[in-house]
Amino acid sequence: MTEIYFKYGFELPAYRSVVARLRVCLGWFIVCSSATLAAEKVDFSRDISPILSDRCFACHGPDSEARKADLRFDVESDLLRAADSGFPIIKPSDADHSELFRRIMSADPDEMMPPPDFLVPVTDSEKALIKRWIEEGAEWSSHWAFKKIQSPNMPEIHGDAIIRNPIDRFVESKAQEKGLSSTMEASRRTPSQAGQP
Repeated sequence: MTEIYFKYGFELPAYRSVVARLRVCLGWFIVCSSATLAAEKVDFSRDISPILSDRCFACHGPDSEARKADLRFDVESDLLRAADSGFPIIKPSDADHSELFRRIMSADPDEMMPPPDFLVPVTDSEKALIKRWIEEGAEWSSHWAFKKIQSPNMPEIHGDAIIRNPIDRFVESKAQEKGLSSTMEASRRTPSQAGQP
């Protein structure tokens, strides 16, 4: 194994040091991105539609033969209409008066959705996500593949950041949001090219 390190100009301790640094960077990236996702608004097509597809479409999806209660969860108008109970399926900004949320939270086997015999129940984190989506206004959005492509607005950059292409503006903007600043550009020469070990 060590011959691989030497073949490519790495010594084992230096290789381990680089790997350790990459692990730390990856850990920070995961922590920062999960904190950002928690603060982000819940998106129907990214966050909610996959849950409904996995847990609800078997009975409330596009297949008219298997559909129950003549209710589709892949059609916005069906989600906003009233259920047999009189409550709306989803009442935007009010999860407690939304039939969908009431049913997924129910412990009564006759009321709960998905039914007890369904093999994949809705997890607690998915229930919390659905509640958050409803409380945020239950905005419906289609899958990104069906949306018209639009160029994003270029973010504002403060200071003297090195911007070589449009992507750099987005990276620098996000770094500034998190209180990070750019550093000088690294030399393109590696230590082994400069004659150093």
